Amino acid sequence: MNRILLIVITFCSSQLLGQQARLQFDVSFGVNRYEMDSLNNKYIEDFLPIFIEEPNKISSGWATQVGAKYHASKFWGLGVGVGLDYGKSANRYLFEETDVFGNVINSYYNNFDVVCYSLTPFITNDLYILNFLKSHNDSSRFRISIGNRSGLSISRIELLAIHPALPYSSDYYYMTGQGFHTSFYVRFEYDIIQKSLVNSLSAEFGFQHQKSGNLIFPDDSEWILDNYPMTLDFSGFYARMIISVGK
Repeated sequence: MNRILLIVITFCSSQLLGQQARLQFDVSFGVNRYEMDSLNNKYIEDFLPIFIEEPNKISSGWATQVGAKYHASKFWGLGVGVGLDYGKSANRYLFEETDVFGNVINSYYNNFDVVCYSLTPFITNDLYILNFLKSHNDSSRFRISIGNRSGLSISRIELLAIHPALPYSSDYYYMTGQGFHTSFYVRFEYDIIQKSLVNSLSAEFGFQHQKSGNLIFPDDSEWILDNYPMTLDFSGFYARMIISVGK
């Protein structure tokens, strides 16, 4: 019995740790859906219409990541990296100058932008499920993996009012918040056989949960609207393309 157990352990170890160890560097770019409930509901929909007739909500944006991953075997990989999520609400509204009698003497459009982004250092691990289903000697160029990415999130929002006719009266405010990030995904990866700098291309689809804590002004006061603390919620489904470099 002990001999059988030893054979099984040795076989599993050789499968999981024995072959195809390699280091890989990834660069990705994609699109995300964002929740942004408190920002959209309390600020953009309830507060901004005082100045802007139909302000744009932030419901999507783009994201990019760079990272390094060590493949201990053809079944499993562990990596680290950093990502950036970005979303923007760009708005224009008509401003009219009047005289003391209420007559319009000048009019021009002002720009008001709400910009959100979040920096996310993370660790990631992947399990290559398709390789488990294939024979040990199968060297297919196509792989499927499932994975998890977890780490911190450092978020920031910037409110920028630009008055083209009155540049010295433009306004700028920012707030920051911290939280945690986690995502679950499936990745479809294709190896490139030809000798080149890029060794594989991938498509990744997943869901991320990424919400900041209460947003803080530079003076350490909280941003609160109608007794509701404001946060940034980058949670949502995403899709991205990944270019991998390494041997």
